[in-house]
Amino acid sequence: MKHTFFYSLSLIIIFSISACSDTSQNTPTDNIDSPPSMGQPATLTEIEPQINFDPNQLTTALKGVCVQFKTLRGQDRKSLFDKIEPILPNCPVAIGEDNSSDFDFDNAMQRMSPSDLTEILGPPDKTIEEEEGAIVYYLTADESYRALFFLNAKGVVVCSAVEADS
Repeated sequence: MKHTFFYSLSLIIIFSISACSDTSQNTPTDNIDSPPSMGQPATLTEIEPQINFDPNQLTTALKGVCVQFKTLRGQDRKSLFDKIEPILPNCPVAIGEDNSSDFDFDNAMQRMSPSDLTEILGPPDKTIEEEEGAIVYYLTADESYRALFFLNAKGVVVCSAVEADS
């Protein structure tokens, strides 16, 4: 009787472990460069927005895109930025009648430290020291398209915007 119980318990544990490992081996974000299967597009990120950035959101594929983005400094890299953007800080923005922007820092998502941002995108192309400040990354070789990251009074990156010369 004792042997039957332990044998059954061992089988249950082995089955549970193998079932868990089978489901964790192939996530949709691990094979970004692979062709989509069964007509479904491959996705780079499938994240739940969080108040604070979680480094665990950086899949192997996304880390590869970040490395590519960093190596293309001074060149066109907007398409890579578009893939990384979902994990970067963002917040609601209200556009006024005079085209002014009012950022809602209190409801920001994916907040991160400037060092986390540098780890993801590399050193900034420019920093703006006015008010709380901003961090700038050029997305095109001619610097006409750029991503700006805004810091709150505590020095946390809370929001971003992409702008282009008109």
